[in-house]
Amino acid sequence: MTDTRTERHADAERLIALLSERASAPETLAEADWRRIVELAQEQGVAPMLYARLQTLGATLPAATAQQLREFYLACVMRNTWLFDEVGKILRALQAAGIPSQVVWQLLRRDKTLTAEARQEAHLRDYLGYD
Repeated sequence: MTDTRTERHADAERLIALLSERASAPETLAEADWRRIVELAQEQGVAPMLYARLQTLGATLPAATAQQLREFYLACVMRNTWLFDEVGKILRALQAAGIPSQVVWQLLRRDKTLTAEARQEAHLRDYLGYD
């Protein structure tokens, strides 16, 4: 049990370091280590961010791990594109129903995920839905 906790703690530290803006190319890790880090990233909803960060760093991963991260990333992009399209439909329907634009903008401001700045990297967030 202690080895598992220690291993998980080390994986969490590696994941945080990889996601850091100051991250450098990751150390060479065994495939099993990468699998655990990717699993943790998926559990924490940051797998798409990890994929993008590793791409930026030019990291070399085991092929199966790289493919799994890429699939998480692409699935997240597709889901978020659909979600943003749906939110757009809802907002247009509210406006068409005569809901004042001030109310619509208050809704947008309430949820920072809908702002322009957040949408620039929306594909990196693993949204479960909107409040």
